[in-house]
Amino acid sequence: MDGVNSLFSGSKTKQQQAEIEKLQSENATLKDENHSLKTEMQTLQKEYQTTTDKLRTELRKIYDLFPNLRELLSIERMCRLVGFSDDLTKRILSGGKVGFKGSLYSPEYKRKFSTEHSVAQIESEPTQPGKLRLAIDGVDVIEWFRMKYREFQRSVGIDWAERNVVRGRKM
Repeated sequence: MDGVNSLFSGSKTKQQQAEIEKLQSENATLKDENHSLKTEMQTLQKEYQTTTDKLRTELRKIYDLFPNLRELLSIERMCRLVGFSDDLTKRILSGGKVGFKGSLYSPEYKRKFSTEHSVAQIESEPTQPGKLRLAIDGVDVIEWFRMKYREFQRSVGIDWAERNVVRGRKM
């Protein structure tokens, strides 16, 4: 009985020992891979940082050369937000007066307002020299939407002046 047990247990021990050696080998391989990946990741992080620094430097140069660029980018975002097409946005940003008709979306009122004929352009901000704004029909785009909203309210029977007096505001 002891002899038979030793035959089976010896075989089992050998199997377990072989499995342990295999797992140790896999573990060593994974440690090497992990080390290689960490090294590669550090290299990529350094490259990323270098590239990012170069791009930031270039962007600072561009902003210095074109001081109104930030404002133009802001106006471009506003054009897209309110619903101007890419073509109209490009024409507006090129500095000309652009006639249009259709609907524009107001994020403030969360609705579209229609116009049969309006003109959009970039103008200097009257209260802040050197600053630019998007103007529609000669007024700031935000004020244009407010005027359109007041027109809408009047069309549905809400008197703007009466509404403000009731709330304790003066016109």
